[in-house]
Amino acid sequence: MPNIAKWNRDRRSKRLLGEVAETTHEAANLGFTGTPSFALESSGAVGIEPLGTLPSAGAMESAIDAAR
Repeated sequence: MPNIAKWNRDRRSKRLLGEVAETTHEAANLGFTGTPSFALESSGAVGIEPLGTLPSAGAMESAIDAAR
């Protein structure tokens, strides 16, 4: 049975709110403006390559293949 009171406490914790703020800032720096958005990091990339919101699973597969 879910513990809703614990979940409400945990989701308001300073640690979790800090993680959310950090990842939100990182996403904005990558140019992401919505969800879902994707980025790849590979040996063929220079750092993280933002892909943004992809139109299909096929587009994601193509981006992954190109990054190898």
